[in-house]
Amino acid sequence: NLPDDLERLDFIKSNRGYYGRQQDDVAFEIPLPESLDRFKNLSALHLEGIVSQLPNSLGNLKNLMFLSLPNNPKLTDIPDSVADLDNLQVLNLKGSGDVRIPERLQQRIDNDENLFFFK
Repeated sequence: NLPDDLERLDFIKSNRGYYGRQQDDVAFEIPLPESLDRFKNLSALHLEGIVSQLPNSLGNLKNLMFLSLPNNPKLTDIPDSVADLDNLQVLNLKGSGDVRIPERLQQRIDNDENLFFFK
């Protein structure tokens, strides 16, 4: 079990595989539970190459400042609740393909000069 007072969470899919063999073609996903919001102190979440969907509870992580979701080609949309993250300063979707951004979040991206968006 992970401690509830976790402040940073990083998961990155490695292409190195076992014994130096390439693992590019191996499907690997981590389903994120709705209970992700139990990490009230989480300020940075980096999930690279491992998610296809995000729980709505993501919007309850009020201390989240850094949301990095690069290289997730199966990710199709961001929950509308992410627009409620008042402390969010960075949203990184580089290499994640055609991810649908909810209208409220798009308005924040367009109007909030303190929110940096990478696609």
